[in-house]
Amino acid sequence: MAVPGILVNLSDEQKELAVEYVKVTGLFKNRLARFLKLSRPTLDRILSEDNIFFTQLEAADAEFCKDLIIEAKRKNPLAILKSRYPDEFGENTSAIDPETELKRFFQLLVDNRKKEGLDTLQSAT
Repeated sequence: MAVPGILVNLSDEQKELAVEYVKVTGLFKNRLARFLKLSRPTLDRILSEDNIFFTQLEAADAEFCKDLIIEAKRKNPLAILKSRYPDEFGENTSAIDPETELKRFFQLLVDNRKKEGLDTLQSAT
């Protein structure tokens, strides 16, 4: 990190590296500051004073966003959501139907009671 109170300026090479970094990671100023080994206030000062550099970073961030959107579309995020969260996003064919399950449960109860009744009658005879 830069020493407080010392004016830091970036070289053209550092700016180019920063632009390439943002193309890959997006414009997150805290991470960019760490990448450039600057404090966040120093980066903010540089960006406010150097409009060309700031515009280049914004363009790189727009490219990052465009690439991210293209990649997400290519991977079909709905299919990912359907497979990861089928109850919320999927057409879950194995979902439990509460009405059917209640009927099945009550039928089991009836069958058990009938069986107990038969067992009671058989043991009495």
